[in-house]
This record gives sequence, structure tokens and C-alpha cells, in this order.
Amino acid sequence: MLERVNRDFEIMRMPLSKWAGYRKLRLEAMRSDLLAFLSARDSGTDREEDFWKERMSRLLFLRLTGGTGLSV
Repeated sequence: MLERVNRDFEIMRMPLSKWAGYRKLRLEAMRSDLLAFLSARDSGTDREEDFWKERMSRLLFLRLTGGTGLSV
């Protein structure tokens, strides 16, 4: 029997100052797996800072704050 334990998480918006890290993560994921973000590989590589900040302003991120999730 599986039992959920320590389901600690936080849903948050990322500060716009972190746009470069988000861009890097997204582009790396798209290079390694075309379906990672359901986007074309070249989507965003030539975009400016304002594009990435606007995109981040619409997203919510899930951050795990503790626990492993499942216990047997």
C-alpha cells in the first residue's frame, strides 16, 4: 500500500530577475528533447530579454520544499 507523506510544495512565480536562468533551462531542455516544452527547437534562441521576462510573468512554477512524496 502506498501512502503519501511530506507533500510539501510551493506554487510560485519566479522573479523576473531570473529570466536568464529560465531561458537557459528551457533552451537546454529543447536541445535534448524536442517535446520537452512542446516547441520547435529554434523557438526563442534569438529572442530578447523582454520576451523572456514577459513569458515568465505568465508562468507558475512548482518548487518542492521537502519530502519524497511516496512511502510504501
